[in-house]
Amino acid sequence: MSEALQSEGNGHSRRALLAGVTGGIAAFAASALARPEQAKAGTDGDVVLGGQNTATKATVIQTTNTIPALSLVSQGTALVTQGLGSSSGDPNFAAISASHASAAAVEPAISAGALGSTTAIVGRAGRRVLPNQVATGNGVEGYADGGAGVRGTSTSGNGTEGISSGASAAGVSGDNQGGGYGAVGGTTSATNAGVWGNNYGSGAGVKATSSSGDGVFGQGGNGVHGVGIGGTGGFFTSTGPDGVFGQGAATGVHGFCQGANGAGVLGVASSGAGVKGTTSFAATAGVAAENTGGGNALKVTGKAAFNRSGIASIAGTAGSPKNSVVVTVPGAALSAASMVLATIQGNPAGVYVQGVVKGTTTFTIFLNKTVTTNVKVGWFIIN
Repeated sequence: MSEALQSEGNGHSRRALLAGVTGGIAAFAASALARPEQAKAGTDGDVVLGGQNTATKATVIQTTNTIPALSLVSQGTALVTQGLGSSSGDPNFAAISASHASAAAVEPAISAGALGSTTAIVGRAGRRVLPNQVATGNGVEGYADGGAGVRGTSTSGNGTEGISSGASAAGVSGDNQGGGYGAVGGTTSATNAGVWGNNYGSGAGVKATSSSGDGVFGQGGNGVHGVGIGGTGGFFTSTGPDGVFGQGAATGVHGFCQGANGAGVLGVASSGAGVKGTTSFAATAGVAAENTGGGNALKVTGKAAFNRSGIASIAGTAGSPKNSVVVTVPGAALSAASMVLATIQGNPAGVYVQGVVKGTTTFTIFLNKTVTTNVKVGWFIIN
């Protein structure tokens, strides 16, 4: 009797166990069918650390507050990305693209920090991205609707620094396609420049070109100001001979002044010439002065010296009286238009310059009579 009851009890226990297991499986299956399928990082369903992960959908990590969605810490490079482009060859595909989900966000979309002297972010486009392939894309590109596309800030170093090893490229290049300035530099310093150019070779520190406008336009207390160091030029820093060098089809250097007593061009020197003009063309002048208003074309305050002038001596004696002297012409030869002015320096009684006879490289001064003393005659050549 007791064995039969025990057998029957065991049968009920086994049936209850099977029913419970079956019910659990059904509930799990129903729960699984009710949940949507999740997009997983890898095709195998997991993100594998220390290995390669391949996925056909984007992996999204989103936080509901302002804490970083992803934080990477490494003794070496914390993150390396590689953009292989699209099958259509679209150049706009980037290795990293970051944007804010909210227009009111104030934190940066990407923040990177580095300790010591290492670089926080490095962008590269070139052979090191794909072997045996030269990429022409940008290492780093920034875009903004209203702010700066790329902005660099430093408390003691350079805010932004550009380096290029291309002989025909620029370390830093600015291009404005909307008609504004290509590059702007500013400073609050009273002594430092807003823009500084330095050439470690023998070329120009700053060079400006324009297809039709001014190559360089300066406006300020001094429109253009420089300092010549060890050179003959005026106010521009130079270790060569010229502080300022201008070259043009019509005018090398052009100065204009609206002030009543100002100077269109001012030259000042502590020991050399304030202004010097030189030409190798025989038909023109080294320095040309012209007044189109009827005033003085040339005004000299102080001494004036001319190399085609001088004093000749007619040194007669009692044993060898003389009435003439031959003078060699310095510089260019005399021409038919040349005039030689001669006048006695002193007041010898009854003696005067009778005339001058020109040659090509010499001229002869004649007195009205022979003299037995030394008579000095000043001469001056025009034309």
